[in-house]
Amino acid sequence: VTFSESQAVATISLNVLADDMPELAEQVAIVLTKVTTIGIVDPSRGAMIDPQRSQANLTIRANGSPYGVIGWHLDSQYFITAEPQ
Repeated sequence: VTFSESQAVATISLNVLADDMPELAEQVAIVLTKVTTIGIVDPSRGAMIDPQRSQANLTIRANGSPYGVIGWHLDSQYFITAEPQ
């Protein structure tokens, strides 16, 4: 993520790619860990990461019937049996 001078907010965009695999929910953490300053002689005057706000936790929801799908064929929904006499 690159910030311009006096910029305080930036957006990180992620695209979740679709596939044919059934999957449970997945957790992803994005963590800002380091600041690199360019052209600032005194690093104490550069940007800082607030440790309370340095992490974003994302959940990619379950998709594609991860627990499987069960069903019955229309011909097998009714069962007739003779009762004993």
